[in-house]
Amino acid sequence: MCNPIDAVTPALSAHGARGRIAGEDAATQSDSPELVREVRRLIAELLLDGDVTLERVAARLGMPVRRLRDRLEAAGVRFNELLADYRAQLAKELLLQTDESIQAIVERTGFSEPSTFYRAFKRWVGETPVAFRKRGRPLVQLGAGPR
Repeated sequence: MCNPIDAVTPALSAHGARGRIAGEDAATQSDSPELVREVRRLIAELLLDGDVTLERVAARLGMPVRRLRDRLEAAGVRFNELLADYRAQLAKELLLQTDESIQAIVERTGFSEPSTFYRAFKRWVGETPVAFRKRGRPLVQLGAGPR
């Protein structure tokens, strides 16, 4: 004999799950810009320690890795893109605005090897870090002086 409660429970459970999923989707869309800003902030913070991973960012946000990945995807970005964008911007700023050695910039941008940094920088900018610094320095100095 079939228990009437058992017959209704799957329908209610399915409806409840759909309601939660729809609510999560709406929340995800409305807080996407804030989530992306927070992930960028955590990337900057964790890069100081030299260990930026999706897992560490998710843990700091108190959510599972899969949920963070899905929410970033819903916002139209990927974690690796955010990390690469931050590293590229930081590298360009350090090259133009400081006299730090390339090795120091390699470390500050979270790369373990200079060769990996050089390849990534060339992919981002289209030239080596040394060439970028040489080309950019006169522009920065000209723009900073009195007129």
